Amino acid sequence: MTIDEEIIANDILREVSNLLELQTVKGIAKYGHTVEPGSLSVLQWHKHHREELLDSLVYTTILINQMEKALSVEGKQ
Repeated sequence: MTIDEEIIANDILREVSNLLELQTVKGIAKYGHTVEPGSLSVLQWHKHHREELLDSLVYTTILINQMEKALSVEGKQ
């Protein structure tokens, strides 16, 4: 099987591939191009990455709180 066939045959890989494509479209619409490694310094990339990680931490905390509330409601029934 080719890589493309493997991706198509695997639900998770297909979803990740689709997400990457959608994110790329958003990036081009917003910035007019895809990621340009030379556009930021190494330090700037690290800072950008840190900001993205912090956003992810916020989203994860929201999801954990929602799951804990849902499990708490389930446990009371």
